[in-house]
Amino acid sequence: MRARKLAPPTSRDVEAPTGDVSIEDRKRAIRKSVPHGKQARQIVGRDRLTWQRDPGGFALRYGRQVLLHVVSDADWPGMFRIRFAEGGISDFANLPRARDAAVAAALRHLNLEVQETALEAPPARRKGRGHVGAPNEDDAP
Repeated sequence: MRARKLAPPTSRDVEAPTGDVSIEDRKRAIRKSVPHGKQARQIVGRDRLTWQRDPGGFALRYGRQVLLHVVSDADWPGMFRIRFAEGGISDFANLPRARDAAVAAALRHLNLEVQETALEAPPARRKGRGHVGAPNEDDAP
């Protein structure tokens, strides 16, 4: 099943609140603007993936779904390859590197259509504070 892309909420979709607005109020307003049943997908993290021992290697799972396999190489003992769901196979690598690359490929696939958006701009540092070599009022002659 392929997820449909949702258009980001526009200013017409979200009422502009007056006064001080908390981040939670902004999140609630954005959630209300998305039609019911079409909530935006959440970003999948590394902690949601699990490894399961498999004949010939390991299977990387997301819930019940097997995303890909890490299998031992037939020609090179101690080396492994990633076998993708589409049938492709990667170059060989040692087990920790193959497992790390498998997790990275799975997360890239799962988070392909998900975008993380900031609800507010990151805080800016004030000039002269926290910079090495910046003039300080205490250093005045």
